[in-house]
Amino acid sequence: MKKLSLFLIVAASIAGGLKGQAFYEFNNRHLSQSHLWNPGFMPQYKATLSVGQTYIGTNLVGTTLNGLFGSSETPLQTVTRLIGEEDKQMGMDLYQQTDIFHFGFRSKKSYFSINSTLVNEAAIRVPKDLLGLAFLGNGAFIGNDADIDFSGNQIRSYLKNTFSYGRFLTNELSVGVNASLINGISDLNIGQARFGIGTDTGTASIYSLKLNGALNGRASLLGVDVEDALNDSAYDANQTVMDQLNQISMGTNQGYAFGFGAVYRLNEKFRFSLAVQNLGSIVWSLGAQEIKMNESEWVWNGLDTNQIDNFNDDIAQQIQDTFLNKFDIRGSKIESYTTQLKPRYTLGAEFLLMPRTHIQAFGGYGFGINGDKSFISTTLHQELGEWIDLRVGYSLYDVANPVHRLGLGLSLNLGPLQIFGSVNDILGIVNYGTSNVTSGMVGVNINIGRRKDRDYDEVPDKRDSCYKTFGVISNDGCPYGFLGGSMSYDQEALETTTEEIDIAAPSDEATEESQPAPSKKSPKKQIDSQIPDADEAGETAIEVISEEAEETAIDFPSEVEKEATETEPKKAAAAAKTVEKIIDAEEETTKVKTPSMETPSTIAPSDTAIISPLDSAQISNLRDSSVSTTDSTIKESAPFKTPNKPAPTDKSKPKSKAIKNEDLEELMKR
Repeated sequence: MKKLSLFLIVAASIAGGLKGQAFYEFNNRHLSQSHLWNPGFMPQYKATLSVGQTYIGTNLVGTTLNGLFGSSETPLQTVTRLIGEEDKQMGMDLYQQTDIFHFGFRSKKSYFSINSTLVNEAAIRVPKDLLGLAFLGNGAFIGNDADIDFSGNQIRSYLKNTFSYGRFLTNELSVGVNASLINGISDLNIGQARFGIGTDTGTASIYSLKLNGALNGRASLLGVDVEDALNDSAYDANQTVMDQLNQISMGTNQGYAFGFGAVYRLNEKFRFSLAVQNLGSIVWSLGAQEIKMNESEWVWNGLDTNQIDNFNDDIAQQIQDTFLNKFDIRGSKIESYTTQLKPRYTLGAEFLLMPRTHIQAFGGYGFGINGDKSFISTTLHQELGEWIDLRVGYSLYDVANPVHRLGLGLSLNLGPLQIFGSVNDILGIVNYGTSNVTSGMVGVNINIGRRKDRDYDEVPDKRDSCYKTFGVISNDGCPYGFLGGSMSYDQEALETTTEEIDIAAPSDEATEESQPAPSKKSPKKQIDSQIPDADEAGETAIEVISEEAEETAIDFPSEVEKEATETEPKKAAAAAKTVEKIIDAEEETTKVKTPSMETPSTIAPSDTAIISPLDSAQISNLRDSSVSTTDSTIKESAPFKTPNKPAPTDKSKPKSKAIKNEDLEELMKR
């Protein structure tokens, strides 16, 4: 009974689960726990809080459920088959991990997380020949020793507190590290526990049995003394466990673990990653002891027929005492011992077919209870908007003894609430009778602050100047070389709208192409801008007068000298007429089509729009501007009639299309 209690104490610290491969947690931007598998990977949400996430699974060793409980065999046939198999052990590998607390936080270029996890590992091994002795007796082993082998049994439970940090070093490369503080709870590791039972078929000793065996291992079982638990009937192992549970502190059975990872984004389509985790050890000091039984041998010649007829508790106790004396199991206390954690290595490559569709290929080594399992996997990850993540994949687990697995993962992102889960081997559940491996996980996260990133360039849309185009962090989400501020994705629509407005606007064939768009200038500046070109208008007027002057007064200087001798009134009248012609020409140029100074939405429909007549100050400014223009070229001319003068007779002087300023001033004076 004491031995059964001890076993239950140890088993109570275990929960089921296989230390399985990465699947749904591999580089999933909507799952904060992906940062724990690779600290160089940056999940999307600004903050995540989680409690109670659990990984769980099983791995049957040496048999299957159908191999044990198949309806095609009787129990005796099943046992007979089992003891005849080459593998002499059967059992189960178990792994369970529960996140007691998880918090993750994302900044622009970094990710930080704190995680507290309870880890339970167990490898249970039972000798098949023990079943043979129980069902068939030693008669089934005549000529062969029964191999009672318990080697490889181990049970371990510990609390792992992990601090993880990752950061972008460049636009393409992010790296991360994590460190874990471990507190061991219980540990039992049986390195060797093997017994052999042989039956002597000689006629003189037909009932003779030969037993031999050896055992060694180490344990830290919450302060329980293994030797006292086995040999002292007064020892209360249950009370010892309860007392020690209340005394566990951060320094109890202390250990450390480290890890690192990196993710490299080659370009928009390809991403590569690697991670190394679980580099560390645990030092067991609470109730640490070494369990040992030296190599021993005992020959039992069986029972006398009289003892068989009168078999009672005294005879049974006598046999037990004899066995324990021959096979003396001792537990010696030691200061401490160290167990090494099993490092895990993962390497992956991804093809981002689209921002929400990824094809992933990755593999790893260091999985399983003993850290000797490897896997390769190919998955398809599809995001259905921001609300659903779906992942399906095929993997080959344990390359040495291949197991083909079909996985499925799903998460529902319901606002701040995220429910997620995955099964690494659907076939193992469907074909549970013939499969020996299955594992999965389920959890709930509370996500705060969604960083929507539709082009998946690690720059959230609200800060992404090119939110539909893959870019880099240093250029605000725009590609290298883009210097345009923000990329406009509505330019096409804007141009179409502008064309429609131009078509619908009132037209004037004479001035439509040269008319400027409405602006927010001051009234004076707007009026000036509505005239095609003030200098040009002045030049036109001057050129018109100059041409007329040339045609009618090529000999003007000689005629002026003649008229200079005449009276002053004639000179004043000639000058007044010239000025009047200039003013009339200038007024003609102001009659152009101009848009209203109101906003486009308030323009009244009309065929033409004439600005108000210019006042004297504006005309004066326009004339000054025209006069100050030098060496201008005539662009347009309008007919202008000059006073009746005799046609010039002297054709020897060259004609000029423009009159110089000094000539005009001289003309004005005269």
